Amino acid sequence: MFIFDTVFKYSRLDDEIVNLRPRLLDVLVTAKDLLRNKEFVPGGVELKSNMNRLEKKFNALKDSSKQLINSKRTIDSQMKKFGDLKKSIENSITRKERMLNVLGPLGTSVTYGNVQLDQVHFFS
Repeated sequence: MFIFDTVFKYSRLDDEIVNLRPRLLDVLVTAKDLLRNKEFVPGGVELKSNMNRLEKKFNALKDSSKQLINSKRTIDSQMKKFGDLKKSIENSITRKERMLNVLGPLGTSVTYGNVQLDQVHFFS
């Protein structure tokens, strides 16, 4: 369950990032408008550098979120493959158990494998 909880948290984080983007753009546009004609106002240079830093941090957060989503997709596909492999192994074990029940000790011989499968299909 830990993986699914983590994936859910990543999805919520990505949604929050998407929702924050317009507000960040509003703040950046407002700051740029203020600084457009008043670059040399006290604190203007500091405001400009803070806005640049904020924009870089937000972009880094957005990139991290994309990487997490890609990781989630990779984990999902690996879990699906694992589930398919598990089903395949369970089916193989079930077939082998049936063969052993029908044929007894002959069921363990490699040379009789195909014959055993045919007999199991016949009895199934």
